[in-house]
Amino acid sequence: AILHCANMLAKCGMNSEAMNQYNLILKGKLLPVPSRLRINIGNIFLRSKQYTKALKMYRMALDQIPEQNADLKFKVRENIAATHILMGQYAEAAQAYESIMQERPNYRSGLNLLLCYHTLGQRDKTRRAFSDLLKIPFLSSDDDYQASVDKEDKHANLVLEATRDDRLRQFERKRRRFAEHVIVTAAKIVGNNSDGDFVGGYEWCIEQVRNSTYLELASGLEIQKAIAYLREDNFPKAISTLKEFEKAEAKLASAAATNLSFLYFLEKDLNNAHKYADLALKTDKFNPACNCCYAQDDYDKARYYYEEALNIDAGCVEALHNLILTLMKLNQYQRVKDLLHKYTIIQPSNAQVFCLMAEVLQRTNDVEHAKSWYLQALSTHRMDGHLHQRIGEVIDLQGDKSDAIQYYFDAFRHNPCDIKTLEWLASYYIETQYPEKAVEFCAQAALVKPGEIKWHLMVASCYRRTGDYTAALEKYKWIHQHFPDDTDCIQFLVKISTDLGLPEREVYENELKKVNKMKEIQLQRKTSADKSRSVVKGRKIYQVENDGSNSKHDDNRQLSGRKRTPIDLEHTEGVFSQQEPVTVPSFTDHFSQDVGDERPKTAIRKKEANKSLFDDNDDAAELLPD
Repeated sequence: AILHCANMLAKCGMNSEAMNQYNLILKGKLLPVPSRLRINIGNIFLRSKQYTKALKMYRMALDQIPEQNADLKFKVRENIAATHILMGQYAEAAQAYESIMQERPNYRSGLNLLLCYHTLGQRDKTRRAFSDLLKIPFLSSDDDYQASVDKEDKHANLVLEATRDDRLRQFERKRRRFAEHVIVTAAKIVGNNSDGDFVGGYEWCIEQVRNSTYLELASGLEIQKAIAYLREDNFPKAISTLKEFEKAEAKLASAAATNLSFLYFLEKDLNNAHKYADLALKTDKFNPACNCCYAQDDYDKARYYYEEALNIDAGCVEALHNLILTLMKLNQYQRVKDLLHKYTIIQPSNAQVFCLMAEVLQRTNDVEHAKSWYLQALSTHRMDGHLHQRIGEVIDLQGDKSDAIQYYFDAFRHNPCDIKTLEWLASYYIETQYPEKAVEFCAQAALVKPGEIKWHLMVASCYRRTGDYTAALEKYKWIHQHFPDDTDCIQFLVKISTDLGLPEREVYENELKKVNKMKEIQLQRKTSADKSRSVVKGRKIYQVENDGSNSKHDDNRQLSGRKRTPIDLEHTEGVFSQQEPVTVPSFTDHFSQDVGDERPKTAIRKKEANKSLFDDNDDAAELLPD
């Protein structure tokens, strides 16, 4: 009774009371073999992180266990090795695991031994531990059982059907999955512990696996090698490695196609992502494909796939969440509401679900209920500035700015870099004739978006509204220095200089004229360039049509022998009928002046037509292109 009481106290976490009961049993010598009590006491010390005392108890128990109970001695030795690891004594732990692997090799001890060598930086011993793991006999798969039974033996087939999913078969599958997990994990450690040459490490592991009884795991390690390429940001190598599995067995081809689809999805190559997603879906219906459809804006197909995923697994939260987003894209808000109610039942404290419901209600103009859902989300995430901003936005839609400003203030306090919050607060104080308060939020917005001149101009405008013309002038000068082509800033500089009677007024007026003239020249150049492109395009079209017309007339002449009718170009609307007239500049032969006879000139125009564009511009040099 005392032993059972002590065990229950230990399971309830009452360690001191359980320890008193165990010590009472030990002092009274109530049990002939006290080794199990010392193991329990050692476990209590281990949970209490008193590793030295736990190690002492385990060793005392190991000395008291008889030789006939080899299994218990083996487990105590594993506990001693694990305690050394917790104490950071990896060399002692490795020594303990080495003795265990020599006497009774198993996956857990082998993996722990490999981890100890890896921590100590002993690369050769790490590989040796991996080789020792591969020497452990591998359990046969279910396919091996089915292949060993004769199909014509009805009795054997009945036995196989009866034992297909019994407890022993479940235990074997569990051990097999654990063995695969250990081998793959060990291969990852060895592959990444190859002095930077992870490719060589994985190749060595794959070669060792192929030469062992774990041959079927080699292909899985190839996929792990592709994932290692991803960690190194080597996407081409990862893709080429995965493409080698296109003609492999169904399970591996499906895994490779899923990874390839994910890679192409990250690279925004949606066509290839969709291609390999469909390939994976043909092999295994549980593979993802709907995200590709969603990314390609094919929401109807994405909805179909998400619904299929929910039919397979009704509790799949990812499929439910993405289906809600897809239906929101399709504006099916009533169905979205029904699914969100189901979502709140599955995850009753998920603030993201509350925000989705509030957003849907806000889109359907149910502002009051949207506000209540936002408040419910805020109750779980009080430090979320975005939620405060959304609640303030909803209250502002209701026309209650005095209540909305409090939430916007909280949003600014939690997230002072949100532009929407800063813009609302600045506009609110400008509307209520408090520019001295608005300047604080405009200045903060200018810090967040220093490349946008709007916020700098608003800061200067607030200074002007408060009557601080000196600060406004300095701010406008700063803006003009960093944005010299902004005409609004120069106009304000001219206005303030005029109001204050400063001599810089003429300088700013001249700069304003230059900037305006420069913009006019740039606009003219852009317009003329557009016209030139359209003219060249028209010439090409005209030439193609003219060539086609000539060839057509040549064919007609050869067939009928009749004379061509000349085309009246003056009464024909050609390609250039809607374009500006194309003029050719006059050519003057300066060399003909030395010769007696004057050279005949063609395309002579009047002198006024040859006037330069910059004849009336005194500052033509300043208008040259940069």
